[in-house]
Amino acid sequence: MALGFPAKDKISILRKKGRIITPARGFHVIVPEEYVRSGRLPVDRYIDQLMNYYSLPYYVGLLTAASYYGSSHQSPQSFQVVTTRDKRNIRIDKNKMLYFRKKSVNTSHIIKRKTTTGYFNMSSPEATLFDLVTFNRQLGGLEHVGLIVSELLEQFSPQSIGNTAEYYPDAVVQRGAFILEMLNQNKLCEILDAYFADRSFIYTHLNPSENRDRNNKYPRWKLFIT
Repeated sequence: MALGFPAKDKISILRKKGRIITPARGFHVIVPEEYVRSGRLPVDRYIDQLMNYYSLPYYVGLLTAASYYGSSHQSPQSFQVVTTRDKRNIRIDKNKMLYFRKKSVNTSHIIKRKTTTGYFNMSSPEATLFDLVTFNRQLGGLEHVGLIVSELLEQFSPQSIGNTAEYYPDAVVQRGAFILEMLNQNKLCEILDAYFADRSFIYTHLNPSENRDRNNKYPRWKLFIT
């Protein structure tokens, strides 16, 4: 206790003044003076500590990762995190955190990104591509994903694309390969040609949420184009 107030009361007072935010019960973040009025303390300053507080593996991904790699199609009010457990989306002042669940978080396609307060986990460019395809329906569909990917092309590595594909279902890689081909990424597509040459993969729909017509086949990636 200090200044005659219990700790809980002091936190409440500081929260009302905008000097503390509480993204999770029992987890408090001090807000620097320059962010008090904006209500938009960057989530990357505390996401690593927050996910460690939850004891969950994670990485910053999808549209948020794409924005770090140069895409302009990401709202600054949405910070997207991939983890292994269903978690409720939350709003912190003017920031919104969206959680996406995967069965596992593989560290081989995670990079450490530096912030003013330390580091946080973020998906590699290639993992960002395949995650965007995986969750495309929550993100506006494959057409929107293609637009985002078109802004990330300089970030992709031919050496990494095949290694990263190993951690995703064939259907996701097939759709990602089709997008890359439509964007004239011949070298990346050649790598994925070689990747699929050693695999027994089957036809799938480019967009399962649309017409299930099986007549329009695209043999290179074994896709039904609807």
